[in-house]
Amino acid sequence: MADVFLKGAVWQKFTQLESEFISAIHYFPLEKSFSQIWSKFFGDLLVRIGNSVDSLFRLMIKDESFDSYPHVKDLKATRRSRNINFFRDFFEPIYELSGVDVKIAYEHVVYDEQSYPFEEFKNGENPGW
Repeated sequence: MADVFLKGAVWQKFTQLESEFISAIHYFPLEKSFSQIWSKFFGDLLVRIGNSVDSLFRLMIKDESFDSYPHVKDLKATRRSRNINFFRDFFEPIYELSGVDVKIAYEHVVYDEQSYPFEEFKNGENPGW
């Protein structure tokens, strides 16, 4: 697992997706008046972000250092599908992702609203994205 991280592949993919997102908000700023805009580009970007999150979680669950958490051993012993529900139950107790806020800024503009990409995890639900 560490090989992918040491070679920078995960970080490279993250920065590529981030760059594409930033390029897109040149045309459609992150403002409520644009919240209903949909395009093939945004749809594709959303799918690729979701796939990257899924791939990252799949890599991370292989790390044996998580085995020190009692709930992890129980989860790994089950035959549950390795999907967003599994990842939520695996990572939320460790990282409390539901409370992690993302401050959004572009160049000199800092948006007032904060984003909580995994906020739904705290209710046993999954992100809508």
